[in-house]
Amino acid sequence: MRLLYTILLLAGWWSAYGQRTDSLVAHYWDGFDIRAEKAIRNALEEMPGFAELLSEVSSPDIAAEAYSALMARAEANAELWYCLRDNAEETFHGPNAIHQDDEIYIRLLKTFMESKHCTEGDRIRFEYQMESLQKNRVGTRAADLTLHLDDGGRRCMLSELCEGSDSTLLLFYDPLCDHCGILIEELSADSVLQK
Repeated sequence: MRLLYTILLLAGWWSAYGQRTDSLVAHYWDGFDIRAEKAIRNALEEMPGFAELLSEVSSPDIAAEAYSALMARAEANAELWYCLRDNAEETFHGPNAIHQDDEIYIRLLKTFMESKHCTEGDRIRFEYQMESLQKNRVGTRAADLTLHLDDGGRRCMLSELCEGSDSTLLLFYDPLCDHCGILIEELSADSVLQK
């Protein structure tokens, strides 16, 4: 009974913590003065703290709405708007992103494209990024690709290989990687994956 009580207390604390974090993210930029002489520097100094909080929010919508609200306020300061746009890409998109999150970045791309500061070149780049990000999202069917199989160099499409299967696990690995080898052994022994 004591364990159950402790679990319930922790669940209540975590829920309250999550709500506080969501609220903090939603209002993170409320006191930010976009007209300040040092607005760009101040925004860049605040970004790591904001990105850190994003890992704790309950939904990408909350993070995107907070950043979009800041972008809307920055419409009055084109230099700040461009800086925040570039920072959003560095923060949420790409291999070296501080807080890589395609779901947040997709929502921000929509905000960028609606801005008066969005040039035709920007729009083309954002549309391309949007199209790329829409592929292989969680919960969607993976894009088909050509596979080169070990059995004599035969090639086939992933869709052909997975025909009749409800789900497919596609694993890319380095044959010389010890951790990959351990993972493959564990996956090979898994009874659910053998079906």
